[in-house]
Amino acid sequence: MVAESLQNTVRGFVEGVIDGLGNSTSVVLGVSSLLLIAVLNRVLPRIPAVLLVVVVSTVVVIVGDLVDQGVSTVGEVPRGFP
Repeated sequence: MVAESLQNTVRGFVEGVIDGLGNSTSVVLGVSSLLLIAVLNRVLPRIPAVLLVVVVSTVVVIVGDLVDQGVSTVGEVPRGFP
């Protein structure tokens, strides 16, 4: 049941990308991030892959000025405790 639901979700995602419903830059950044996490977890399991990919992605978005290309970001995170 879960595999079927996951398959439908992935199919819907791919169809949406093909139909142009997603920002291509965001899709490339997201898929690249997932692939990089998978590779790092396999090749360098002692390295915190997710943290590294978040930092690298942040730098790529800033240096590449990807916000102007439609990549959504979290924005400024408030300082201090809630």
